[in-house]
Amino acid sequence: MKYICLIICIVLLTISLIKDANLYKPTILMHGLWTVIVFLNILELFGLKKSNDVVYELVIIGQIAFYIGHTLGNEGHTFTIYFKEKKVYKEKEINYKMVYILGYITIILLLIDTIIAVRYLLNGASLVEIRSWLNQTYEEGTNPITARKSYFEQVFRVLVIEPFKVAIIPICASDMFTGNGNRKMFFITVIIVLLNVISTGGSRISILTLAISVIMAYLIIRRKGDNSNKKIRKKIRTLSLIGVIIVVFLTMKRSKTGVVEEGYYYFSLCLPLLSSWITDIINCTKTYGLLSFWGIVRIPFLVIEKLGFPIPNIYYTAQECVLNANKFRNVGERIANSFVTPYYYLYIDAGVAGIFIGMFIFGIICGKSFRKLMVYKSQENVIIHCLLMQAVLLTFIRWQFVSTGYFLSFIILKILLKDKEHSCNSEIMSIE
Repeated sequence: MKYICLIICIVLLTISLIKDANLYKPTILMHGLWTVIVFLNILELFGLKKSNDVVYELVIIGQIAFYIGHTLGNEGHTFTIYFKEKKVYKEKEINYKMVYILGYITIILLLIDTIIAVRYLLNGASLVEIRSWLNQTYEEGTNPITARKSYFEQVFRVLVIEPFKVAIIPICASDMFTGNGNRKMFFITVIIVLLNVISTGGSRISILTLAISVIMAYLIIRRKGDNSNKKIRKKIRTLSLIGVIIVVFLTMKRSKTGVVEEGYYYFSLCLPLLSSWITDIINCTKTYGLLSFWGIVRIPFLVIEKLGFPIPNIYYTAQECVLNANKFRNVGERIANSFVTPYYYLYIDAGVAGIFIGMFIFGIICGKSFRKLMVYKSQENVIIHCLLMQAVLLTFIRWQFVSTGYFLSFIILKILLKDKEHSCNSEIMSIE
């Protein structure tokens, strides 16, 4: 089954490349990523466990569903609109004032977390121990970072700071190529990422999402023959070098194995980890969409629970499944958690049908975003597409909509972006 899965991923990737070779096209990213993941699992290096055939079947269903959804979302008749007279239209621009305010607040809160983490590291704690604190809920949190927070601060972090931390990365990346290249916002973003890395025990996700956003924004905005591309490429090379150095350093600190083995496990352990859960999720009570959209539906339930009203059992089932995903399981010569892929969440929701429907809808959303981008590469469209590409490229870890921070990042854009009116001269736009 693993070879069939690999062939299907390669075929879908090839078709996507033939139809449109833009590297920021969602299907190219999705099928390219999973071609690599399945191939690495076939190699079975460094004692990696074999994956269950059922898992490969789920991957096949998900990949096909995403491709079909993307195709439907991106389809349309191509025609051209001519603007022969000046027209006034609304476009979004970055609300720098609001970015600065939330940026400074975020830095202050992360600085508090970082000071606590550094103090414990200096007293002999490991990065792995600091990292494990993230898996505790606020209610059961006994670690010093969680224990010091008031309930109000925790709510503020969940509803405002976490979404801002997600949104600021693609906003900064797009500003590098489509906006003013604001240095203050760039440094605020870099500081937030670095503090987040330290305070979370060396988590590399924020570095990875920053790299994804910068590369995606550059690929979308670049113009052939533009001399400014040389300066931009130099910036990207510099940032990439710094990012690689940080990731290698964190990898060496958090793992006793070599960088190559750590990298191999990082991108391949998701399938054996999902295999270890397959019996559990098959027998789990279905949550009918509550788990897949946990990031947003948990908010009203938390309010209801705080007010003392009864909560349906399905809510607690979904909550338990979210927490279970953070439990460590054996994947070979090491243990791992969290990297359960979207198929864990979608299958618990509604079985095979849940995987097809979930990936199909996600494909439609990504296809429509790509279509909008082909019409007009506005800053707003670039930012939203970069956010969606984060979710695509992190499918080897989780279904991103389980994260409240990620879900609300699309909403917080409403205050981080503002309307900008200006005149538009004659131009030609091709609309898909």
